[in-house]
Amino acid sequence: MFKNYFFIVAILFSGLAGAASKTYKVTKRYKFKPTAVVEGMKYVDVTIVNHSASETKWKSLKKSFDKTNKLFTKYGVGLNLVEAIEVRLPMGARGILSNDVVGVLKENEDFYRVIEAKKYTIHPRAKKIYTGILNNLPPNKNMIYLMVFESVSMKLLIKNAEGEVVTKNYPTGAFSNPPYMFGDRIPKEMRGIIGLGPKRDYITMAHELGHKLINVSHEGKDKCPAFSGRNIPGLLGYGGETGIFSGEEGRFHLERLHLSPFIYKVEDGQKVHNPDYEAGGSYFDPIYGANMFEQTCI
Repeated sequence: MFKNYFFIVAILFSGLAGAASKTYKVTKRYKFKPTAVVEGMKYVDVTIVNHSASETKWKSLKKSFDKTNKLFTKYGVGLNLVEAIEVRLPMGARGILSNDVVGVLKENEDFYRVIEAKKYTIHPRAKKIYTGILNNLPPNKNMIYLMVFESVSMKLLIKNAEGEVVTKNYPTGAFSNPPYMFGDRIPKEMRGIIGLGPKRDYITMAHELGHKLINVSHEGKDKCPAFSGRNIPGLLGYGGETGIFSGEEGRFHLERLHLSPFIYKVEDGQKVHNPDYEAGGSYFDPIYGANMFEQTCI
């Protein structure tokens, strides 16, 4: 009797161990036509990561990506799809809380200085999940990763109704882990990650890439940066618009896009990237020169 009991336990344990060993493993490599990279044109390298239990199929993701590429190409930056894989995620890794907050809540200051004071960091659980996925890929600080999850949340530092400073987990359709929020508190090999939650359409994909590459919050034209994108014109709003505006009247979005360190040109067969961030990627990073507002709400 005991012999049989231990035999059954051993089988169950080996089955669980085998299942665990398969988590974060690549279950499929999607096929696609490589981008015809043209010398002298600007590009961003992109890897798409779906998960094996996802309801969103490759055909749908590729369609969203192609439309997003067409949009950014219109503004002078092509999206070069380098890799597209499907990964087996453990149940607990299919929803993700993207960040933690280790700083303080400041008031009556510029929007981006308030963001910097909050000191967003990658949540330890998210870091573990990202590491598991990225172990399947060569490290690349300049790669954009479009990762599909079932749900995405972010942790905010806010004042509640009683005026107390508290943290709150806020569900969202997608999250770009933007440089202006994280600065140098995000590992370089993870700084290109964008988490796509319930929303994986092209408008969402383009919007999140806008946050990452333009490196601004929800703002546009005469609208000040804000937590919500409601009533914000252009790509960084929630209205489904896709405009990327230039000059002071456009809040320098087009200029900032073209200065992103994720962007490169091919010269003599070699990728030559834009200069990297000098101050971790804050809104006020010196790489942007005059393409910023010292007081962003004007």
